[in-house]
Amino acid sequence: MKIQPYYNQILVRPNKINYESKGGILATETQTRAVNMQTGEVVAVGHGMITPEGNLAPLQTKVGDTVMFLRGTGVQVKYAVDCEELFMFKEMELFGIIPETIEQKAEKILAKD
Repeated sequence: MKIQPYYNQILVRPNKINYESKGGILATETQTRAVNMQTGEVVAVGHGMITPEGNLAPLQTKVGDTVMFLRGTGVQVKYAVDCEELFMFKEMELFGIIPETIEQKAEKILAKD
C-alpha cells in the first residue's frame, strides 16, 4: 500500500458482506441494507492528531485492526494500482475496534510460515 493518510485519517478495506444466512438462504442486497454496520481492515493510518498545545497525539487504531463503521460513510478511494476499493475515515468516525479471535491470530501466524 502506497497511500499514507494525513493526521487522524485512517484507510480501511471493507470486508465483503455475506448475503447468505446460516441456513443457506441467500438474501438480496436490498434486504441487507437494514444492517447499517460494516467491518473492515485498517490498511494505513496517519501519524496522529495535533493537540491544542501543539503536541502529536498518536491514534489508537493500528494497521491490521478490524474496525466497525457505519455503511455509506467515509470517503471512497479507488486505488488504481491494485484496483481496490478503499475508504478513508477520521478516527472519530469509526465505532470501535473488534478484537481478534484466537482463530484469527492462529491464521496470521500460520500464514507467515
